[in-house]
Amino acid sequence: MDCPGREGSAEVRLHQKNKAVSIAELKDIPPGDGGSTYHFYYDNGQLIFALNDAEPFGGATETRLLQRRFYYHQGSPILCTKKEVWGPADKVESLLNNAPNEPVDCSFAPKVQRLASTVKSGAAGMDDLKKLLCAKPAK
Repeated sequence: MDCPGREGSAEVRLHQKNKAVSIAELKDIPPGDGGSTYHFYYDNGQLIFALNDAEPFGGATETRLLQRRFYYHQGSPILCTKKEVWGPADKVESLLNNAPNEPVDCSFAPKVQRLASTVKSGAAGMDDLKKLLCAKPAK
């Protein structure tokens, strides 16, 4: 999916089990630096877990990695955590793996849930995905 005016894009991959989407991956690619990848996990069509990995940001000497986790039960977020590290680019992945998960408020969880629902519908949801991810034109 491409945003209008080449202002970003997205890639979606769906994995099915028993003819239903069980895992979906969304790569959000904004213009310039940044972006993130979401991994959505479903049980009987309902989102149960989402993992969001932000693309590394910074330079060779100081790079930031951010990972957020969202746990859902019966359509509602029940736990949200994050890991965030800064360090040299060649060590930041290892730092993230060893960082603790810190509980955070779930204010971002409804947007993640909307993304997961839209992504799960595949090609039929691309127009709605553009509305969620693409920048609004200035008026």
